[in-house]
Amino acid sequence: MSKEECVEDLKAWEERFGITQAEYNTLVDKYNKEVEEYKQKVKTHNRNIFIIGNIVGVLLFITGFALTKLSAKTALAVGVGTVLSGLYAVIAGYSIGWNSTDDRLKFFIGFVIAAIIIGGSLLVGMRHKNKLANGNNSQVPPQIT
Repeated sequence: MSKEECVEDLKAWEERFGITQAEYNTLVDKYNKEVEEYKQKVKTHNRNIFIIGNIVGVLLFITGFALTKLSAKTALAVGVGTVLSGLYAVIAGYSIGWNSTDDRLKFFIGFVIAAIIIGGSLLVGMRHKNKLANGNNSQVPPQIT
């Protein structure tokens, strides 16, 4: 295509759409800038969801393990359900904010959550083991020998 043909095509395009190439380029640049601003806001929002979801999840884990430890006053299912709710909050936080969060923060939060789950599970397990050893568990049916 020769230079003259390109100029003719450009003039035809400008007449067809009623806008010059410079105006079109300005609009495209403005659009691209707005898209980048939107992406940055979404990234910030998703990071905040990650942080909030994990804080809520950790609090629910702690509450659930405390309720499970107090299962004589509350049903055991309440504590387990609260722990599962915390697990859901953590999974939702990770799935929404995965691409928007720094890897170090993801590792740290994951480490804290793992420590809480392992520690809480050990506390609950030891409590129920002691309950079984003492024979004070009304939830276990009597053994027939």
